[in-house]
Amino acid sequence: MKNFLAARNVKSAKVSLLDRFLFKKEVPVGPEGKYLAFHTAFPAEPPIPEMRIYEFDGANFTWKASTATEGKIRDIAFTWDGNYIAIAQEAEPYVKVYAWDGENLSLVASYSTPLAAHAVGWAPNGQFLAVGHDGGDGLSLLEFTGDSLVFKDSLAETWTTKAVWWFGSGDKLIAASSGKNKVKVVAWDGTELTELASYSLPDNPLDAHLAPNEEFIPVAHKGDPYFTLLKWDGTNLTKADDFLLSGNGRCTQWHPNQDVIFAGSINSPSQYILHWDGTNLTEKDTLNKSATLWRCSWRVQGDFVAYASSTGDYVVVCSWDGENISVHTIIDVPNPSYAIAWW
Repeated sequence: MKNFLAARNVKSAKVSLLDRFLFKKEVPVGPEGKYLAFHTAFPAEPPIPEMRIYEFDGANFTWKASTATEGKIRDIAFTWDGNYIAIAQEAEPYVKVYAWDGENLSLVASYSTPLAAHAVGWAPNGQFLAVGHDGGDGLSLLEFTGDSLVFKDSLAETWTTKAVWWFGSGDKLIAASSGKNKVKVVAWDGTELTELASYSLPDNPLDAHLAPNEEFIPVAHKGDPYFTLLKWDGTNLTKADDFLLSGNGRCTQWHPNQDVIFAGSINSPSQYILHWDGTNLTEKDTLNKSATLWRCSWRVQGDFVAYASSTGDYVVVCSWDGENISVHTIIDVPNPSYAIAWW
């Protein structure tokens, strides 16, 4: 069940045997690695921001749908069943939720946080949406009712939260607070957000993720050495190791079932696959491709990782065979990309 951590900010499907067999509830279908959603902009003057969805058959991509948005999309999150997609954007309304049926996108809800949104993440039950945004109370919790987003709570001292990620239990999440140079573990009891622990980084954390075992948190940040692996023991956050990237860390995500991590940089000639052996981080392989990465996302099967970039090739899908990373597909889009997510 922990493989749901492979796709960025999707929600888990934990259906009890009682529900399944006595009440005939169907087990929701989880991520299939079938769709890739990302931000770009339609060529116009000025360019019109949009979200595109491509279908992937294991070899080739086909453009399926797109929708215009008000501003640059900073993050994209599918629900576990793939029926809804949330986006965080720079212009009002800062948060939007679309229904997705495999063919069409339909706007079903929107909400404006106090300032521009940077990150979105669905709770495992799909009822709540965590939103990272600018401002002092930079982490907000919204309830999704199916046709609206309702504010539930926010957490103080979380200035400019750039990344959010839920634990599988749905009772806590991680938040990368760029304005405070901290990564936090935050409890959610259905009513209130409470800080459980925090760790201070050398400079702004720009992305953070959660290992499938929920014990380690990779963090990409702007301070030398640009990449830090944190350990969560259920009570405290401590540093497990650092790794020196060739540029400021910008995006990261743990592989769905291997002890390797994708780490992308800003204005860097290289992107990395790092290996964690339980004690040390080492370089497993390097993609020698210059880019300014913003977000990255592993396919749930772990055979491809995609990234969004504002320079060079804007949307790149790389193959991973367990030893080597290489470019598989460059999706031709007209303008930079700032967010990407597999389902």
